Amino acid sequence: MFAEPLSQSVAAEVTHPAPLALVVDDDEAARDFCELVMVRAGFAVEMARDGFTALRLLQAGDFAVAICDIRMPMLDGLSVVRNMQKSEKRCPIILITANEDPATRRQAEALGAQCLQKPVTEAALRAAVASALPSHVPPV
Repeated sequence: MFAEPLSQSVAAEVTHPAPLALVVDDDEAARDFCELVMVRAGFAVEMARDGFTALRLLQAGDFAVAICDIRMPMLDGLSVVRNMQKSEKRCPIILITANEDPATRRQAEALGAQCLQKPVTEAALRAAVASALPSHVPPV
């Protein structure tokens, strides 16, 4: 009666939600670029323009990864990482900076975060995200 077993047709209709990424940067162009890269990689994206908003979103959501500028007004990216380490809800955080400073890179790495220098390329961001993801999240 059916061309294919019902279980196969139902399974084909079930879609898995895209993993969620958070992009945090006080620069709109940088946020837009990161959003574009992450959408192309198959992520749903939420954005924040400051560290306080980022922390609020990270606590409320189920993010696979966060991409965060280091230098932002009020609460910088390193502080976002430090606060997330105290939280029950954690995700890998990739920090991005325009000012490459070896001390900042060491601080980021000591906190368990990767650090990329601006201008970031799509390939570099995708590679950083892929290496940061736990095995249960599809690679980008």
